[in-house]
Amino acid sequence: MAAGAIGIWFTVGVSLVFVTAWILAESNLWSQGSRVPALLDVLILIGFAGSWLGYYLIMRYVLADEPLAVVMERAAGLSSGVLRGSIELGRELPGGVSRLLANEAASRVLGTLGKFSSGGLTGGLGKQIQFWTRRGLNTLMALTLLLVILGVANPSRSSRALGSLSSPLKTMRDPVLARIVVTPGSIEVLRGSDVQVTVQAPGRQSVTLGWQAAGDIPRSELLDLLEDRATYVFQGVGATIDYQVHAEDGGESEPYRITPIDPLFISELMVSVTYPLHTGLAPDEYRGDPPPLRLPVGSSLIFEGQASRTLSEADLRDSLGVIVAELTVDSEGFGGIWHPRSSGLFDWSISDSQGNPPEIQPESIHLTLVPDSAPQITIPLPGQDTILSLNLQQPLIIEASDDYGLDRIELVAYRVNAFGERNEPVAQGIDLGGTRAALARPLLDLTTWGLLPGDTVRYFARAVDNSPAEQTSTTREYVLFMPIASELQRAAEEQLEATAERLEELAAEAARQAEENRNLAREAAAQREIEEGSATDEQGRPDFEERQDLQRALEDQRQLTDQVDSLQAELAELERIMEEAGQSDPELARDLKELQELLEQLNDSDLQERMDELAQSLEEDDLQRANESLDQLSQQQEDFRERLEESLERFRRAAVEQDFRATTREAEELARQERALADAMREEDDPDLRPRQQAELRDRAEDLDSRMERLKERLLELDEREASAGVNQAQQSMQQAQAEMGEAQEKATQGRNQEAGQEADQAAAAMEQASKELQAALDDMAQQQSEAMQGALEQTADDALSLARRQSELGEEMRGASQEQVASMRAEEASLLQGVENMARSLQEESDGAFSGNPALAAQMGQAMESIENTIQAMGGRRGSMPSPYAQAEQTVGQLNRLALMAIASAEQMGQAQQQSGENAAEQLEQLAQEQGEVMNQTGQLMPMELGQQAMAQQMQELAAGQESIASDLGDLAEQPGSDDETLGDLEQMAQEAEALAQAMVEGRLTPETVRRQERLFHRLLDAGRSLEREEFSEERESEEPGAFERGEIMPLTPDQLGALRYQLPDSDQLQRLSPAVRQLVIQYFERLNRGGSEPGGRR
Repeated sequence: MAAGAIGIWFTVGVSLVFVTAWILAESNLWSQGSRVPALLDVLILIGFAGSWLGYYLIMRYVLADEPLAVVMERAAGLSSGVLRGSIELGRELPGGVSRLLANEAASRVLGTLGKFSSGGLTGGLGKQIQFWTRRGLNTLMALTLLLVILGVANPSRSSRALGSLSSPLKTMRDPVLARIVVTPGSIEVLRGSDVQVTVQAPGRQSVTLGWQAAGDIPRSELLDLLEDRATYVFQGVGATIDYQVHAEDGGESEPYRITPIDPLFISELMVSVTYPLHTGLAPDEYRGDPPPLRLPVGSSLIFEGQASRTLSEADLRDSLGVIVAELTVDSEGFGGIWHPRSSGLFDWSISDSQGNPPEIQPESIHLTLVPDSAPQITIPLPGQDTILSLNLQQPLIIEASDDYGLDRIELVAYRVNAFGERNEPVAQGIDLGGTRAALARPLLDLTTWGLLPGDTVRYFARAVDNSPAEQTSTTREYVLFMPIASELQRAAEEQLEATAERLEELAAEAARQAEENRNLAREAAAQREIEEGSATDEQGRPDFEERQDLQRALEDQRQLTDQVDSLQAELAELERIMEEAGQSDPELARDLKELQELLEQLNDSDLQERMDELAQSLEEDDLQRANESLDQLSQQQEDFRERLEESLERFRRAAVEQDFRATTREAEELARQERALADAMREEDDPDLRPRQQAELRDRAEDLDSRMERLKERLLELDEREASAGVNQAQQSMQQAQAEMGEAQEKATQGRNQEAGQEADQAAAAMEQASKELQAALDDMAQQQSEAMQGALEQTADDALSLARRQSELGEEMRGASQEQVASMRAEEASLLQGVENMARSLQEESDGAFSGNPALAAQMGQAMESIENTIQAMGGRRGSMPSPYAQAEQTVGQLNRLALMAIASAEQMGQAQQQSGENAAEQLEQLAQEQGEVMNQTGQLMPMELGQQAMAQQMQELAAGQESIASDLGDLAEQPGSDDETLGDLEQMAQEAEALAQAMVEGRLTPETVRRQERLFHRLLDAGRSLEREEFSEERESEEPGAFERGEIMPLTPDQLGALRYQLPDSDQLQRLSPAVRQLVIQYFERLNRGGSEPGGRR
């Protein structure tokens, strides 16, 4: 126990030395040369020696046998000396002492001691030792914990303390001073700049700086150290300087050198830009600092540069310092290629081998990357949803552009029927080959689409650029509305009115040209007389001026005839369109055919012959003959003007008649829709929709009322007073219907649907009455016109017979008369000619121009007048030089009799027209096709009304009746003789299809498939009628072998023949400000101007 206590306290002493060393480790007492660590080690040794000595003394004196026996005796309660005596007897038995007794005594002592533990025999000495042992352990534990904390808190300090304690003799040695540090050392600096040298010499008071410049003597400078530091500045270094620092203790720095160099600068910089292939841009090159660059995405920049000395790096960095382009460095040169990915300001980072930047860095590159924009495409014409024109052709203007180039543009269109079903889109495109802007004027031709009233055509345009991504832009979707039935009828009326206006313009132009040509011919004749009577060779106008005037006159007349041909083609197209849409009623079809015949007669053969003669004279350069032909042409132009004026009245009447028919048709449609709306109101399926529909129908009724007012005035202008009165009566019924429609709308708005339905029924009845009154007035006017025409023809026949009798009487008087007597009769013969002219004029007036529509009768009238003129000439000529007057008079009698017979036949034909109509199979099929079209139109009108189930069923019953009638008529036609002809198609099959459609309508099944079947039946009927009509005109085809022909030289086409426009259309902004109708007229006007530019010497 005593040894343990001494060991613990010795350890405590050592721990205290360690704590003291840790505390002193950062002070000067612990620095190199200090003896404190050695003293602490001595203290440890003294402590160890003291501990050993103490232990020895305690063991010899305190814990010897005698003192220890006394302590144990006291602790065990033994008598003093008993334990000690037993120990001594055990060591050495005195003489005379019994060993047995000694052992017995020792046994008793041991027995007593055995009752106590080892700790119990120590007594007070043991307690004292235990006390110091416990205190030593506590102190040791505290110091151990403190040492652990100090070692973790500052390991280097703890290591330094232990190191000095473990090596005290090394620490006691004299200290070694730190090396001298000189900055910046060896360096290259710009020539003429200052260099500051900093010296760090710890533990020294001063140092000596020695240097020698190239070409100079060595120099030195004593530098005092302040906090172990000193500085010196070499001013304006212009030559190489070698320098070194020395200290008094013998320490010195390494030798260093300051080398002056010239400034780093970029002597040459070239930036080349290559653009993406699709942009079509040529590469650009910039020498020196490039300007701010706007480059398309995908561009590349190629750098080439040269510096004044060797470089270590060259690159471009963005605003965040990130390298975006690391360039290749080759000694003084640098270069590389950069594919920029973003816009921004990019700085140069260039440095030489020492890392020094140039004195003047190149300007930062300001780069803006412009992405490839999507192409732009618009449709400025028409630029809005609009109603399709009557010719089913919509001119468009498409403007497209792209920043770099267009690959192609496309026009996409598709049809949507009344049920909202859309057909497959039709796309037509044109390759543009990379042009940056394009202006296209396509014509959206829908004539072959089979469009019906109520259909719509949706179209849009798209453009694709030439970039690798093929970016596409699309216009908004535009809508072309197919005109409804009433709009088609109105469009036909407008077309006829426009044709009449153009005829009026042509008549005025023909009069002007005739007057100019007469004057030109007279001037030429007078000039020829002057030249023939003059003895000199002086001439008036040069031949080339005269030739130009003649050529201009010929071209002007050709333009007039071309315009007449154009009008005829437009009427033919109108006839076809109305037939395709199922709107060609017999009266309109008859008028259009008659008007086309009128236009065809305007360009008669005589006029064409005069034009050909004039063209041939100009080609042969025969100006005298050309002037004679021009004189004759002026006479034909006057006849042309007269025929135009005669046809003009017929066109005006045709326009009014079409207005009449369109008004009647619109009244019927309005009445039918009002009746359907009445049924829907009573059904009460959609109470919010019906008032709006009633308001729309009322607006249409008001518009129709204004049209009827205009129709009355136009009829009065034609002196059709009875028809005007009939329209007035129908107008009163229409006004009554408007009042009833207003009441129906008001009650429907209030929710009184049953009452509103009754009012709507009354309005429908009033409108039906108005349509009947209009139809009656129209029929009466047609009947009166037919009767007037028959009367005029009968009167013409009577007049022709009277003139024939008078001609016969004059012929008898000529027989056997002398030449002088025959010549005296010329006045009476001329009166016959005047009578024929009056007869023709009267017939023209009585028929309102319809006389020109009978070409055979008109031709016979002309032959009769020509025969009378020949008779007059024979009466004035010498005998033998021409036919006798008597023989010529007999020919005139025959011509007049034939004229009378033709007039009588025409009158009878008009009387039988009504009975004969429908006897022709082709006409019957065409009529059935139009009836089928009418059923389809009525079906299409019902779809937008959104009728309820009951109202739709009621309307379907009425439509089924019309479909059943068509089926019945087809069946009757199929049973007629000759109906098995393949040209008519399978009439029985078409009749069955019509019957099936009627049955579907009776059952109320109005589905998209039903509408498609109606369309197919309609087109089959049209095709069958047309096929049969073609066979009537050409019953048999014959082939012929080709004869000999002359091969001519093929000349290159002129710009006009290639279709180049001589007159450009107005721009899109100007056209956009016009209404659709006026815009269409403007476009047609420019088309006529461009068509009018025909090549000399031929007609277009």
